[in-house]
Amino acid sequence: MTEIAALGTALLLLSGDVATIREGKAADCLDLSRVTAPEVTRDGTILYRQNRTRSWRAEVIGRCPGLRWDARLAVFPFDGQRLCRSDRFQIFFPQSPIPGATCRFARFVPVDRPG
Repeated sequence: MTEIAALGTALLLLSGDVATIREGKAADCLDLSRVTAPEVTRDGTILYRQNRTRSWRAEVIGRCPGLRWDARLAVFPFDGQRLCRSDRFQIFFPQSPIPGATCRFARFVPVDRPG
């Protein structure tokens, strides 16, 4: 997925004024106590919401087969308190008892919009 496509999805999901949406400096970890459960968008972008104005777009290392909007993610943080680069997640689909691919997070990019 290209950076432009990922940003476009984040912009639509956040439904703010496109001119004022901006990405910040990427982080290697997220504090799990400050974000919601992951949401997978229609184009396979993983978003964690922090608050009304900030979300984090999770980048994935390599390809992640099966990552799509109807997927559920089981996340396995190594630290337990933080989700970091190289931590793993596994894809599940509600209608299937067979788990999908296991993939790894790369970095987390903040996506901000005005309050």
